[in-house]
Amino acid sequence: MIMMVRRSAKLTEARKKARERAATQIEREESLLTLAEKFIVAEEELGTIDDGLQDQIRKIDERAEKDRERARESAKTNGEDLKAAQASVADEMVALGAKPADVAARLGISVGELRKLRSINSDKNSSETAPVPPTPAEPAPASYTGDEPVSVSA
Repeated sequence: MIMMVRRSAKLTEARKKARERAATQIEREESLLTLAEKFIVAEEELGTIDDGLQDQIRKIDERAEKDRERARESAKTNGEDLKAAQASVADEMVALGAKPADVAARLGISVGELRKLRSINSDKNSSETAPVPPTPAEPAPASYTGDEPVSVSA
């Protein structure tokens, strides 16, 4: 004899299976939600770290620019000093009686470059030794003609 299962028993059994499947899906969704939360928190922390790194990079760039500027100034000063030393050597060679063309050939530069090089010292010397008008300690006597020495008493 075949027993017929009542319709309400079938519904109850179907509801039970549906709840079990739903519970599994709910657990999976909760796990996915928890993992997504962890991901988002980590992403926000990375953003904070990135902001901090950007600040550090900016500060390092600023220091590097200051260091580059100091190095440029130092190189400029050293280069000017070296050019002045080269100009002094060229001046000494000419002072010893060598012709500018010979000096230029010995130094491996053109005569025009030699002139420019020598003008460095002449420009430097003319600005350093610019005539300064004398300031007498006391006015010269009215009878002073400029030919006789003047004694200044301190």
